[in-house]
Amino acid sequence: LVLAARAGELERSFPFAVVRQLFETAVSRTDGRTRERLRAADGLERLQPAPLSPAAVDRLARTVLGDGVERAFTDACHTATGGTPFYATELLRALARDRVAGTAGDAEAIDGVTPRAVIDATLARLGRLSAEARAVAEAVAVLEPNAELRWIAALTGVQLDAVGAAVDALLSLRLLGSVAPCRFAHPILRSAVECEIAPARRGRLHLDAARLLAAAELPVDAVAAHLLHTPPLGEPWIVSTLRDAAVRAGARGAPAGAVEYLRRALAERPTTRVRHALLLELGRAESQLRLPQATEHLREALALADRPNEVGVAGLWLSQALFHAGALGEALQVLDDVVERSEGAGADALLELEAYLLSIAGVAGRLAETAERAASLEARTPSGSTAASAVHATLAFRELLCGAPRQQVRERAERALREIRRSTAANSHLSNRQAPGVTLVYIDELDSAIELFTELLEAAARAGRRQAFEMFSALRGYTARRRGDLADAAADIEPLLGAALTGQSPDFSQLVALTTHVQLLIDDGRLSAAEERARSAPMPAGFERGFIVAQLRHAEGAAQLAQGRFQDAAATLSVARELCEAGGTSTPAMFPWRADLALALGGCGGHDEGVSLALTELRLADECDLDRARGHALRALGLLAGGQDGLRHLEASVQAFSRSPARVEHGWASYHYGAALRRARRRLDARAPLDQALDIGLRCGAKLLTERSHEELNALGARPRSVTLSGVDSLTASERRVCRLAAEGLRNSDIAQALFVSTRTVETHLAHAYRKLDISSRGELSRALVEPAP
Repeated sequence: LVLAARAGELERSFPFAVVRQLFETAVSRTDGRTRERLRAADGLERLQPAPLSPAAVDRLARTVLGDGVERAFTDACHTATGGTPFYATELLRALARDRVAGTAGDAEAIDGVTPRAVIDATLARLGRLSAEARAVAEAVAVLEPNAELRWIAALTGVQLDAVGAAVDALLSLRLLGSVAPCRFAHPILRSAVECEIAPARRGRLHLDAARLLAAAELPVDAVAAHLLHTPPLGEPWIVSTLRDAAVRAGARGAPAGAVEYLRRALAERPTTRVRHALLLELGRAESQLRLPQATEHLREALALADRPNEVGVAGLWLSQALFHAGALGEALQVLDDVVERSEGAGADALLELEAYLLSIAGVAGRLAETAERAASLEARTPSGSTAASAVHATLAFRELLCGAPRQQVRERAERALREIRRSTAANSHLSNRQAPGVTLVYIDELDSAIELFTELLEAAARAGRRQAFEMFSALRGYTARRRGDLADAAADIEPLLGAALTGQSPDFSQLVALTTHVQLLIDDGRLSAAEERARSAPMPAGFERGFIVAQLRHAEGAAQLAQGRFQDAAATLSVARELCEAGGTSTPAMFPWRADLALALGGCGGHDEGVSLALTELRLADECDLDRARGHALRALGLLAGGQDGLRHLEASVQAFSRSPARVEHGWASYHYGAALRRARRRLDARAPLDQALDIGLRCGAKLLTERSHEELNALGARPRSVTLSGVDSLTASERRVCRLAAEGLRNSDIAQALFVSTRTVETHLAHAYRKLDISSRGELSRALVEPAP
């Protein structure tokens, strides 16, 4: 074999791996001296082929698994095997035997798969070595990445000099790739050695390694990594070590790691008090990952709590998890029970619980039945207390829903934000910031809201809090759409849409994203799709009376109205009306259901009722002092009135919208005013508002507004500009989102982590964006993304 290999004869006849295995078997059957001579003559390594490229592994996977294989899966195979042909081939064969299809979702199936052929080849090499060397190989497999010689010696009981000799022998066989510390040449070799250690013995080795590293004062993560593989012993130090590791994992944004540590700690069967703390931390970490077990563990933690502060924290965290899962009724019940159970406890903790209860009641459409409680809350809240921020945030939101004046709502929301940012209390939660942020959105303080949501989104990304990241991403996208930044809105909500459209019960973040998506479809002129998406959206029972469902029905009705289907629009918008009135939401700040219902009624014989509704909307808008709401009411009045009165109302609508940040609505008001002027044969006067409508449509990417403005200008006899999109406007939502972060200086890996996608996805989006923007480097992104001056 050796002579044939050196002569190059085997290259044409046998795969290298087969020859290697035959050679190792032959060598293992010789005496020591012959073994040395064979090793010296070994020329087989010259036949080792070069590593396969990702494309080559992809082709190999298609040969083994079929054409349904996805590139994300084959890239994971390439990473796992390093492109080594033998390892890649055997891994794919093992996956084929397990009937793995090779989709992107199957990438996780690669972890822990060690093909039998690789194990046999590795054991053949080890079989030529002494028992001490084999023990050293097992110790390295257990200790990696902390396999230093001194700890290998301590774990195996082998003298340090003998350990060094064994390591040299493992290096000569190319099983190890480094010595300081010792590492296997490839992870698959480590798996091959480790999986041959008997399970009980492997657990003992990991326990000994954990004690060894703990005595050496290595970081708690290194110790806890071994404890995950040990049998439960009921030892308090194991529980405390795993809990400390979970805290560190949560602090660095790795909730999945925290969940693993905490579940293992619970297997130690700790005392009731320790179990309560572990369940509380586990439930919160699981809720960040949207795991269904989160509420179960938090309920048990609440049941085990026996101190008022413990009851309060467990109740708050459980209610937050239930809220995000769409179980608003249960969340309210939990909070109500906890407040009653904690009577006499610290006032601040109880007040914060009540504030959160009232905030959820507002979202659930239960303003009226909690009005008395809300009225007494402020009087019971001492100024400067840690609960003041939560109380003012909740009251600002509820005052908004009830139609309070804009300035009053703004002052309370900004006060809440100042106190939240100044507060360093341990019980200050992100949910406290959500309420004032949403309040700022609806009083058209959009720049402040975008700034706040961006700040919170970045903090959630750094902490690895996916649930919070998705919530603030959805809220920022919703806010961007109200400001007319349609591409930015699409970029923020896109990651949530898949689950929102296919999930059985969307959570709060997904509902916000879905609402924004429907509005964007209307802006894009896809009216039938918008109507269908809004109508078919699955709705959690807890939101059935809330304003989010009313907003979806309004969006559905707006799509029908834009198609001229007045009867259908009137029926759908009447549902939105019933939901708002039943839930106690009277403000015109959120969405203009009255103005749109007025237009729908006017189109199907209900002119007088429509005018009455529009006048009511205008009165409420004046009471709230909101120009966006004024603009909607005046536009409806203008279209219903017609004639000179109608033109006067439409002109006032344009002026009202121009004072607000509602750019797309401003464009529509200009369009309707210009179209009315053209119909009144004031052709010269009609040109300016129609030009303005077209310009706003092009700048915002509002395709429906752009097309209809273009049609009106053509009817006027003008020659409007082209509406073809290019440059920044041609970027997809995903490309825009990635480019925005890249322009801020983030590396591809950082962008991938921030957006919870793969690095390869980031690279693909950047490549497409460079081509569309006609640039060739990252340094040109900032300039290319800047919107051109008017």
